[in-house]
Amino acid sequence: LGGVAGLRQQLGEVVAAEGDNGGRRAALEGQLRQLLGEYAMAQEMIEYSRGVREGGAASAPKRPSSHEVRVGQLVLDLGATCWQGGKEVQEDRFFVDLTLKAPGGQSVAGFCVFDGHSGSRCVEELMDRFPGQLQACLSAKPALTEEHLGQAVVEACALADREFLARARQSELMDGSTMILGVLFPERSPRPPRQPGSCKLLIANIGDS
Repeated sequence: LGGVAGLRQQLGEVVAAEGDNGGRRAALEGQLRQLLGEYAMAQEMIEYSRGVREGGAASAPKRPSSHEVRVGQLVLDLGATCWQGGKEVQEDRFFVDLTLKAPGGQSVAGFCVFDGHSGSRCVEELMDRFPGQLQACLSAKPALTEEHLGQAVVEACALADREFLARARQSELMDGSTMILGVLFPERSPRPPRQPGSCKLLIANIGDS
C-alpha cells in the first residue's frame, strides 16, 4: 500500500506541474494500474484462503452478489464484492437485490452498502431488518413520488437507528455502521423528452459512506 500511495503522490505532482508531462504521466498511470492489479490478486488469494479455512464453519445464508432487475423500461445489472482485509471479522455488508412494492403496485429496486465499525452485530441487524422497515414505511405513503420515497427512507433509517440503539444500550454494544443506499423507481408522468417508463435514482447516505 505504501507503493500505491507513493505512485499516487508522484502522479498528483506530475498533473499539477506545468509543461508537457504526458509521457511521464502515462508511465506513472501504467505503473499504478499494474500495482493495483497485483494488490487485488494478492487480496483475492487471502480471501480465498480464508474461505477455505472457514468452509466448515456454520454461517448465515449470504445474499447474492449480483442481480438483474427491471424498473419501468430500464433493465439494470447490479453487482458488488468486498474484502475483509486484515480484520478479524468482516464488518461490512451489502445487498443488491432490494425489491419493494410501492402503494400503487409499482416495482422499486435498490442496493445498499453498510460500512460497519467496531464489530458486525449492527450490520447483521441492518441486513435482517432494514429492507422490511423500508417497505413498511413506503407502504404507509399515499402514492409513489420522489418526496414520499425520500420520507420513507428517512423514516426507515430513524426506525433502524432507534431499534439498534435500544439493543446496544441494553447489551453495551459498541458496534455501528454508516450507509449508502440507492433506490431506483419509475418516474411519475415524465415530461418530454423523457419517455414513459423512465426512472429516477434516489441516493441516501448516513455518515461518511
